[in-house]
Amino acid sequence: MQDVTDTQALEQLFGAEEAILFKHNTTCPISAMAHEQMESFEQRHPEAPVHLIDIHASRDLSDSIEERTGITHESPQVILLRGGKPVFHESRMEIRAEDLEQHLGRA
Repeated sequence: MQDVTDTQALEQLFGAEEAILFKHNTTCPISAMAHEQMESFEQRHPEAPVHLIDIHASRDLSDSIEERTGITHESPQVILLRGGKPVFHESRMEIRAEDLEQHLGRA
């Protein structure tokens, strides 16, 4: 997972053909489980464009994502963007590698 730490990097993701944003809370056990799901996904799909936003270190980026997508902030949260538009998102215990694979057509 590539860390996203500034608005310029986030802007590039919204301009990309496809990007997976993973909002992670480093102090939350539910987020830790979601992180394991994302790592599992990455192991099976190392080419996938997965990007991590630490919501404690970069709350402004998390807020910006909410504003741009219209998806209410939750953590953990995964959002799949295509052409800068959200096409899939899940939060908390609903984050599963298999669901993300299906929405990417990589199952």
